[in-house]
Amino acid sequence: MNAEELKKVEKTKKIINTVITVLFAVFMVLILIFVIVQLQMKKNVENGLPNVFGVSFVRVESDSMASQYADDLNKKNNTTEFGKGFDKGDIIVVKALKNEDAVRAYGLKVGDIITYRGFITKDGQNFAAFVTHRIVEVNEEAGFVYTQGDKQVSMNVIDQEPSRVYLNEIAGVYKSNIRFKGLADFMDSKWVFFVFIIVPLLLFLMFEVFSFIKALKNYRAEQKQLEAIPTVEEAEKTSAELEAQLAALQAQLEAKKAEEANKPTEENTPEGE
Repeated sequence: MNAEELKKVEKTKKIINTVITVLFAVFMVLILIFVIVQLQMKKNVENGLPNVFGVSFVRVESDSMASQYADDLNKKNNTTEFGKGFDKGDIIVVKALKNEDAVRAYGLKVGDIITYRGFITKDGQNFAAFVTHRIVEVNEEAGFVYTQGDKQVSMNVIDQEPSRVYLNEIAGVYKSNIRFKGLADFMDSKWVFFVFIIVPLLLFLMFEVFSFIKALKNYRAEQKQLEAIPTVEEAEKTSAELEAQLAALQAQLEAKKAEEANKPTEENTPEGE
């Protein structure tokens, strides 16, 4: 493998490493954002949906909007407007609406699925929580809508009336869902958070620190090599000194030759009487 091929291989390795690093960083940022949003949602429902650039993630706590009921409604009404639904444990993507003015500007209509501040019953007690149901009636002038879960509509549950939701209680509008059943519950586990969030972040940080130290060492080594290379002025000075030394040596050599040439030999010396 020649030098040109080695350069191509090194360049390819650098590109692959950069791509992997970027993808890993993006993945970790998305997971971190999701975890932060989930933690913020648990703190105070009244403050609205915590979001990033107007997008929030909400965990589905019940099966009232399950896929099977949305499919039933689509078949009964010969339409697709009820969508695919989402199941308990899924994560839905919601466009956050920060206040009543934003809700009115959005222009809600029958069939839209909204997330609003409501209550859920757990172990016989009511808890403030975000509820996500479908709009079955809109009365914008009066400042409220009626919502109901697809399960109640599909199964004709007559003992559960639609819920009245005021516009200032609406926190966002459903856009899509992430179909990884139980992902939110999985991420809620403390050891999962530690293993899949904290540890990878620490490893990534250590990798970046190691890469920085390695790059710094390489930079310093290159600087030393550059410092060892003489400048033009230094090279010219060295060249002049070498030329002077060479001239001096040549002069010495010429002088020595002349001296030897002038030195009388034994044959030319007169014999003694």
